[in-house]
Amino acid sequence: MRVIQAWSGWSGLSPSALGLPANQLAVLMPPLLAKVLIARALFSRGLAVRRCIERERLDWLEQCVGPAVLEYVRQNASAGLPVPLLPRDADQAAWVGDGWRRMQADGVWPNPVVARLLALSLPLGAAQVATPAADGASDAFLTALPTLMPEASCVSG
Repeated sequence: MRVIQAWSGWSGLSPSALGLPANQLAVLMPPLLAKVLIARALFSRGLAVRRCIERERLDWLEQCVGPAVLEYVRQNASAGLPVPLLPRDADQAAWVGDGWRRMQADGVWPNPVVARLLALSLPLGAAQVATPAADGASDAFLTALPTLMPEASCVSG
């Protein structure tokens, strides 16, 4: 436990830090956190999801995030720079890692301790995903999250 405290800096994190919506992700169980982070990865790929015609791929994405999230992403695709879907052989850890890195790039965790604590709940390999350029969509995602995933209602954007 002391190793985790030293690595993450946990001893210096105040309970009030959990007041920020992104920080509240730290209280989610790993399967729900994975679902949320995959949804964040898709949030930046609305145009690619809307244009995707591969039924098998869409079914897999729907299984990962649920029909409400997939439909929201399709309907709210922005006309910004198109971000392609991850490769067909990308596993769940790659999608989770992409969502986590996108939130990091957007600076939603001003205290790096929270990001390190969240990293402990990520699937193996997810933390190895390269950090993309910030797209600024994380705040909008966190605002929409309680509606899209009522099961993640502890996160109030």
